[in-house]
Amino acid sequence: MSQYPTCNFIKTNGTVCESPAMKDRELCYYHGRDKTRIENFQQARGLKSDDYMNGHPALQASLNPEIMESLDIPALDDAVSIQVALTNILRAVCYEHISEKRAGLALYALQVAVSNLSNLQLAITEGQKVATQDPQPIHPFSIGEAYPRHLARRGIVLMKQQENDERRETREEREQIRSDMMKTLTSAAKG
Repeated sequence: MSQYPTCNFIKTNGTVCESPAMKDRELCYYHGRDKTRIENFQQARGLKSDDYMNGHPALQASLNPEIMESLDIPALDDAVSIQVALTNILRAVCYEHISEKRAGLALYALQVAVSNLSNLQLAITEGQKVATQDPQPIHPFSIGEAYPRHLARRGIVLMKQQENDERRETREEREQIRSDMMKTLTSAAKG
């Protein structure tokens, strides 16, 4: 029996993680944070699918930066952090939280990070301390009861922008019709 509680996460290969669990938790630092990231993705997907946002792609897309920010993707300073970033970019693509173009840019950055790994000088010493509490936990995506009002205000702003864009197009179209008509009338008057 271990002298400290261990992570009970079952890895893809079927083995139990057994890294030191965080204080009063069943998972280690890595798997606890990964679980929170997955929950944030699922919660955001639920928000995008609810009655308020469903059918409003601009409003759904406006949520994407907040979703990605909530993931707290780590600095790309070792193979594990690159794997975490890669995993979460794949999740973001699958959950349709980032565009294929942004995913391509992020994957290119990861490729550069992998090629630069051998140049990093990160000293690891024997007897390193193991974290038992997360000093900067990943916070849940939802902002609480006020968030629906926040989304409603955002929706109103997006609708007004869309209306202004439509009006601008209509104005430009009218000006083009007037210009064409003026040319035709001027040509007919001269002819």
